[in-house]
Amino acid sequence: MKQATRISSELQARAIQWKGLVNFAWRKSFAGQAIRDDAPSATVYSMTGGRLEIPRISMDNINEVQQTISSYLKGPLTAQTSEEAHIYVCTHRERDCRCGSMGRLVVDALEKELETRLAQDPTGPFSRIKIGEVGHVGGHKHAANMLVFPHGEWLGQLRPRDASFILDRIVSAPFSPASPDQLPDWGNHWRGRMGLQKQTQKDLWKVSCGDRVSS
Repeated sequence: MKQATRISSELQARAIQWKGLVNFAWRKSFAGQAIRDDAPSATVYSMTGGRLEIPRISMDNINEVQQTISSYLKGPLTAQTSEEAHIYVCTHRERDCRCGSMGRLVVDALEKELETRLAQDPTGPFSRIKIGEVGHVGGHKHAANMLVFPHGEWLGQLRPRDASFILDRIVSAPFSPASPDQLPDWGNHWRGRMGLQKQTQKDLWKVSCGDRVSS
């Protein structure tokens, strides 16, 4: 998994003011593309702005990028937000072997299931789902871990058998950030939601899942 670069470190330092996190991601669609360490692209997600694509970040334009993100965070949701749903599975083997092994199996299962859906309906809602891999997102014991955007949901305890459930659940709702009071509908896989305080997430979990415990 890719290590921190000068640009990612600088961007993370600035993202502290937004309580944001910077991570590396990879998708099959990136294969063959010339990805430069000194000028990478970025995708930003937030509850207020949805999804924002930044085609190029460098040390030369990082001040402008910071201003763009600051403005975007004020809302409203960008037009890009509802176009796609992005799945990121942690496959960071160097951080924990469980993420590397189980994460890899889940990615493979998702890609296979998505391929089957697309063969049946090439232009349907599943054509708007993109699957990627991401660095450490926390909670090795919950591997495989997953982030779903623009919904902002954080999932765990995933297995290859869950691929169909995940894809169906994503297309069953609008592609937009989940509201702060929206009850999670991911069963025991739900681990949290972007933009919410810890106690708020605990309260949502208690209401939606009661005394059930992840297994």
